[in-house]
Amino acid sequence: MASSIRVMPRCLVIAAVILLCFSQVSAQVSSVLLSAYPGGQLIVGETLALTCTVVTDGSEPQLVYEIWRGNIIVSATLQIKATTLRHSVAEVSTEHSGIYKCVVTLPLVEQWESLGVQVTVEDIKLKPTLTVNPAGGKAYTEDTVLLPCGLHQYRGWKYFWYRGRQSTYPLEQIWDGGRGEAILRLWRAGLSDTGQYWCRAGRGSPTFYTEFSDPVYVNITDFFSNVTLSVSPGATLKWNKPLHFTCKAQVSERERQKPANISRRAQVTYTFYRNGQPFISSSPHAVVTVAQAQRCHSGTYSCTVTSGRAQRSSPELHVTTDDTSLFLVISVGTSLIIVIPLAVYFIKRLTFGGTTYVLILQFTS
Repeated sequence: MASSIRVMPRCLVIAAVILLCFSQVSAQVSSVLLSAYPGGQLIVGETLALTCTVVTDGSEPQLVYEIWRGNIIVSATLQIKATTLRHSVAEVSTEHSGIYKCVVTLPLVEQWESLGVQVTVEDIKLKPTLTVNPAGGKAYTEDTVLLPCGLHQYRGWKYFWYRGRQSTYPLEQIWDGGRGEAILRLWRAGLSDTGQYWCRAGRGSPTFYTEFSDPVYVNITDFFSNVTLSVSPGATLKWNKPLHFTCKAQVSERERQKPANISRRAQVTYTFYRNGQPFISSSPHAVVTVAQAQRCHSGTYSCTVTSGRAQRSSPELHVTTDDTSLFLVISVGTSLIIVIPLAVYFIKRLTFGGTTYVLILQFTS
C-alpha cells in the first residue's frame, strides 16, 4: 500500500506527458491565484475551502495542480482543460495552520505558483456580544429598537437572532458587511416584540455556528395607557346649543415618572374623527367646540392621540339628535308666523280704544 501511494504522483506526470504528446498545446499562463474561504482566521471544527485559479490567454491547457502547506502537498491532481481546482478540508484543527500556495505545472514546459495564503486555526470558543438600544431594553410602541450582535475582531460572519427560545427558527439573519457586527432593527416596535433575545454567528458550508450570546430582554409598552373621548353637555345634542368634545390621554406609568424636561408628554397631538373621517387633524388642543349644534353634527366620534410614532385611539362615541327639541323649535317657528300678526292687530285695537294693554308672548323649548 505504501509503495502504491509513492507511485501515484509519477503516474499523473506520465499521463500528462502522454496527453501532451498527442495534443498541440500553445498556452500562456499569466498568473495563479489561491483563495481561502471563509478566510485566513478559522476556528477548530470549521471547513476550509481552497480555490486555485489559473488566468490564461484564453486557451484551456492541460495542467497539473498541487496545493502545498509549507513543504507538504495536501492536494495533487491532473486537470484536463480546466483552469480551477477546489480543495476542501473538513473540521480543521490547529495542525492545518500554515502558509498555503498553489503550484501549477505545464509538464515539460513551465511551472507557476501563487502567492502564499496564511491560514491560522484557533482552538477557541467564540461567543458574540448582544446589546440593546435603548439601554435596558425598555421602549414604547412604534419606537425603533436596535439589537447589535458582534464578534468585532472577526469578519465574514452571518448573525442570527432568536426570540423566546434558542431552539426556534432564527428571527432574522444578517451578514456583518465587514464591520465585525450586524444590527437587528425592530422598526415601529409592537407589544409582540416583547421578549428575551439571543444571537449567534455562523459561516461556511456546512454552516459552523458559534455559541449563543448572553440574553437581553426587550420590554415594549404603550406610550399611552388609556385614551377616552367625552362630550358635554351630553351625547344628545341640543339644537343651536354648543357642544364640547374632550380627548383625554393618559400616558404610561413609566413616562409619568420621567422628569418633565425629558418627557415626551409636551409633544402630544390630537386628531378628531366623525364617522371615520378626520375633521380636526394633529391639533395641540385636546378640546374641540361646536358653537351651534345642528342635525349634521350627529354621528360616531373618536379621537387619536400621537406622540412621535406612538398612537392610540379612543373608543367610539355616538352622538344623537334630540328630536323632541328639534320638533319644538320647528313648531314654535310656525306659531310665530301665525300668532305675531294677530297679536299686533289686537294691540292696535286696544290702543285705539284709549287703553293700552301689554301682551307678552313666551315660548319655551
